[in-house]
Amino acid sequence: MVQLKNTALPDMLDIILPQALEFAAKTITFGDQVARVMAITAYPPKVPAAFLARLANMPGVSLSIHLNPTDPTDLVKGINRAIGEYSGRIEAGGNALTIQRLEHLLEDAQELLRKLDQEQQQVLYVTVMLLLTAPDAKDLERRTRQIESMLAATGMRARGAIFRQAEGLRAVGPWLTLPDGIKESFSRNMPAETAAAMFPFAVAGINDGKGILLGRDRDGGAVLLDIWRREGDRTNSNMTILAKPGAGKSFAAKMLVLREYLQGSRVIIIDPEREYKDMCHLLGGHWINCGSRGQINPLRARPAPPDDSSGAIEQSSLALHIRTLRTFFSLYLKDLTDLEKAVLEEAVMDVYKAADIFLNTDVSTVQSWPTIKHVYEHLS
Repeated sequence: MVQLKNTALPDMLDIILPQALEFAAKTITFGDQVARVMAITAYPPKVPAAFLARLANMPGVSLSIHLNPTDPTDLVKGINRAIGEYSGRIEAGGNALTIQRLEHLLEDAQELLRKLDQEQQQVLYVTVMLLLTAPDAKDLERRTRQIESMLAATGMRARGAIFRQAEGLRAVGPWLTLPDGIKESFSRNMPAETAAAMFPFAVAGINDGKGILLGRDRDGGAVLLDIWRREGDRTNSNMTILAKPGAGKSFAAKMLVLREYLQGSRVIIIDPEREYKDMCHLLGGHWINCGSRGQINPLRARPAPPDDSSGAIEQSSLALHIRTLRTFFSLYLKDLTDLEKAVLEEAVMDVYKAADIFLNTDVSTVQSWPTIKHVYEHLS
């Protein structure tokens, strides 16, 4: 009897956890990584939608947003005091720049008060924590300066959680925990409208709900485009693909064509470089050589599509094709006079009649079509 050896698998926690955590005044060391916990302490008076999207998508940056509802009474009292202070300083006078800044602050405070009073917006205590990670201390300092510069350019300011890195790590991690010390130091009250604009995924991209999935935008949102949608500033379905050589323009165009074809679109490609020949054959399409070795019979008529509204065909297929021939001859033979055009059209009709093809003929049943050669012989 063979006795099997009992081999225990290592615990999953032993695999994913760092060997040790070291908390310093401004940094955290875990494994071969160095990190720093920071908090956003100042915000601009006006913010666009998803104004934290750029920050959240930066490499080496993790972001945590904590929201806690609160009574708006204290905020309203603070706004009233600020409005009184701004008004008094404006009346006291001063240089033009100071007065202009005070007037902007007064307008922002009045607008915020209106939202709280008339729109009854809820007030939230908001705490935004950042975790910056880097392979070494030098890269961490560089990344910290980069974050501070980017925030300053948008009217925000961040500060490190000095001697509170352990509490900050609990606040920035996915544990739904906000220590009291972090909340008291870094929370800011603001209306729900501003808090909602913080979330990075609130950015408005191109998402038509159906169509072709092109990829993702710079904020990480899906770009789902319905090229047949016409509304707003989209008045047509024209597209232009621009990129440097080798970036994948042809691949992108082929993917667009394939995805439109899969959704039932009729695809017609003018392909002077013969890039789509193999794809056309693989899909069972019709490859028409319009070069010197290929020929198209302009006199061959195609069945006319039914009207979109009634489903009926208003004119015969041959009558519609004759209108197309008029345009073809006017473009191909630009020097023809009106009399010559009339003679040419009469010759075309005679050639059709000689082949037993009339205006009421079902063009799908015609086996042999006349060609330009027959028109030439008729005119000769």
